Amino acid sequence: MTKTVMTTGEIDLLTEATLAELAHHRGPAHMSLFMPTHRAGRETRQDPIRFRNLLGRAGALLAAQEELPARETDELLTPVSELLDDNEFWQHQADGLAVYAAPGLLRTVRVPLVLDEEVVVGRRFRLRPVLPLLADDGTFSVLALSQNDVRLYEATRFTMAELAPGPMPPSMAEALAHEDPEAQLQVRAEGQAGMFHGHGEGDEIDKQALERFFRAVDRGLRARVGWRRHPVVLAAVGYYLPMYRSVSDHPALVGEAVEGNPQGRSLQELHADAWEIVAHVFESARREAAERLEAGAGTGATTTDAVEVVGAALAGRVDSLFLGDRPAWGWVHDGPPIVVDVHDEPQPGDDDLLDLAATEVLLTGGAVYTGELPGPVRGALAAALLRW
Repeated sequence: MTKTVMTTGEIDLLTEATLAELAHHRGPAHMSLFMPTHRAGRETRQDPIRFRNLLGRAGALLAAQEELPARETDELLTPVSELLDDNEFWQHQADGLAVYAAPGLLRTVRVPLVLDEEVVVGRRFRLRPVLPLLADDGTFSVLALSQNDVRLYEATRFTMAELAPGPMPPSMAEALAHEDPEAQLQVRAEGQAGMFHGHGEGDEIDKQALERFFRAVDRGLRARVGWRRHPVVLAAVGYYLPMYRSVSDHPALVGEAVEGNPQGRSLQELHADAWEIVAHVFESARREAAERLEAGAGTGATTTDAVEVVGAALAGRVDSLFLGDRPAWGWVHDGPPIVVDVHDEPQPGDDDLLDLAATEVLLTGGAVYTGELPGPVRGALAAALLRW
């Protein structure tokens, strides 16, 4: 069973897999609802009422879409309406709620962000309000490593959840269980040169066996998380740290680590310690991207044109995207060639194309930064640092 640490209330972990599911979902109508919610107190009783009002607005927007039959509108609204009577659901909220609905799909995401009330009906889900959970600070992994227990977590600034280990060995015993017995005896026969004391995990440990164990873990880590840029924080006793780094070539492994046996830490403690380390990594990455954006101005390596930004994002060409607060309404004709049309004012069926661009950048391994744009491009809708 997946364990999720709610560091600041009842929060749902928004993963890249969820983002990809929502971004790439296709169908006749997509409904996105956003609202602020309350964690406790009498105000929680008002949240279902506000949600009912949003559903009324959503129904009106759906009715205005003449090409959508009434039966499909009912199929979309009915499961969402059932949330109104779910008292348990409303008693366990965070600061904001996002609801995504389409025929055959319903996703609720409780977020530690105060969301403005908004209802959007279009050909795609609106994702920008929740993108700060994956943009800016981004996501990172925590590898908690001990002889008896190997765990991998995916985390954001607000949440951390344990992942299924997949190809990673769950322990040293499992990793070395299928080794040649003669090879194991040979290592033991080499004597004290191959041994050292554990200082906290018990008995003397075979250093060469540990290195083989760490190589098996690292192979599993690469297979599990790939080579994406998201930082990986190692949590282990101190004498494991240089040994693991000596056998690992994963480029995202952070220099600092959570030192100490991770089995002695709660999920909350492990998350807090890892975040303290990785926050500096994210801050440095944003500063470096802004400097590269400024240095690349006028060289063809950057663009602030909304149409070019969207086209480059869809083509996987954006390394870093700085996103302002204003939308770029329009539509995309799926190519080839890709045709992007941006309008000054929203027209029926339009989507916020910068919402789409930001999502595609995240899903193709790029970075997205929201809020105020760097000085040289301040005032633009968006600015992109291109890969090519």
